[in-house]
Amino acid sequence: KRLRRQMIRYLAVLLFVSVMVPVAQAEQVSPYVRYRLEILAPGDLKESIAASLDLMRWQDYPNITPELLAQLARQGVDEAREALAAEGYFSPVVSVNVDEGDPERVVQLTVVPGEPTRVSSVEIRFSGAIATEGPDSAARTSRIRKQWSLRKGLIFRQSDWDAAKAGAREQLAGISYVAARIASSEARVDPDRHEAALSLELDSGPPVHFGEIVVRGEAKYSPDRVRELAPFQKGELYSEEMLDRFQRRLAATGYFASLQVNIDQNPELADAATVTVAVIEAPAKRIELGLGYSTDTL
Repeated sequence: KRLRRQMIRYLAVLLFVSVMVPVAQAEQVSPYVRYRLEILAPGDLKESIAASLDLMRWQDYPNITPELLAQLARQGVDEAREALAAEGYFSPVVSVNVDEGDPERVVQLTVVPGEPTRVSSVEIRFSGAIATEGPDSAARTSRIRKQWSLRKGLIFRQSDWDAAKAGAREQLAGISYVAARIASSEARVDPDRHEAALSLELDSGPPVHFGEIVVRGEAKYSPDRVRELAPFQKGELYSEEMLDRFQRRLAATGYFASLQVNIDQNPELADAATVTVAVIEAPAKRIELGLGYSTDTL
């Protein structure tokens, strides 16, 4: 009987161990997964796609659950499409696959961008004073149209579209129309024909004339000394080139550690726009006499 009781205890212990070991092992299994992202796309598009993906940003995060990874993978398809649209590809084929390998899963995003969308036409219109000011204005608007950067036949990229609009506005602002603004803009994209028709309206606002020069900041030099260096007179038509020349003249004096020259852009004050010169005086320079002299000489 004693031997029988010992055998029963032994079998009970074996049964307990056989049950508890798998439970303990199960408790040690991590609920998180690691993954590695692979982007299969043309080389010139990989960087912009990767920069748009949460899959890329979360790749080294340690607490990714399988459910979160699945969500990031699904989301990655839409994010890749948006990135491709910004690069001019509006009809891509994008797919994602998650390979549940060990010790890490491989997320493979495959992109076939298709044919890029190209600019089919460009229309630039002008409103405001420049639209009614005669031959000189016509020559200026013609020059802006000729220097338009996103020309017909080029791939339509969002960054290029934004840069072209900003460049046209800056050109207009530089020729006496400081308050120039983009009144409207539209890019009509036909994804089936892979074409983008662009239209832009620039409102020049009124022509701006130089007004009073106001000097602000600490300096021992008289404001009149600053005004004497201006290459323009009060009442003259504004030009960006003249304002830049004024700032270069002031910088060349060496009197100032820092300076900024700006003109008031309020269209209501266009007849006499205040020019503000903000300065910080340069530290006084010490003049040392006696070439080669040293206080260490005994």
